[in-house]
Amino acid sequence: MFQTKVYAFDTNKEALKVCEAMAQINDVEILFGDLCNSDILTGLELGNRALIVMDCEGYEKQLISPEVTRKLRNHDFIIECHDFIDIDITAQMIKSFSETHQTEIIESIDDIQKAYRYDMPELSGFSIADKLQFVKEGRPTIMTWVIATTKVNQEEA
Repeated sequence: MFQTKVYAFDTNKEALKVCEAMAQINDVEILFGDLCNSDILTGLELGNRALIVMDCEGYEKQLISPEVTRKLRNHDFIIECHDFIDIDITAQMIKSFSETHQTEIIESIDDIQKAYRYDMPELSGFSIADKLQFVKEGRPTIMTWVIATTKVNQEEA
């Protein structure tokens, strides 16, 4: 059986409790922590290759720097960027990864467009107003994710 180490960090104790409950339900072992900083991130036992998923509500620039990306050059990242908190976050992520990773930007769509575009069986038969209520996230802006794929493995191919 394939064994994967999963680390989860959150400063919200209730969120950690919910995550722990979900891990137990799904029989997944997770190593939990509260605040993650760049020293903790670069000190994790990640093995040869890992996927690091970050959604840290505006703390991205404190976690990711060119020094951190050099130390984690063998690993891939998905980072939700909260540019509505700090307009420089996405730009800083791209700059920090430029030496070690290929980057791609993914953007969300507006809640109203979700109501019109999402074609799921669960939404069929509902009015557009009802669909909006089901799919809206209420975010203050279109969200951006930086996908950073290691250049190390690309060079080997």
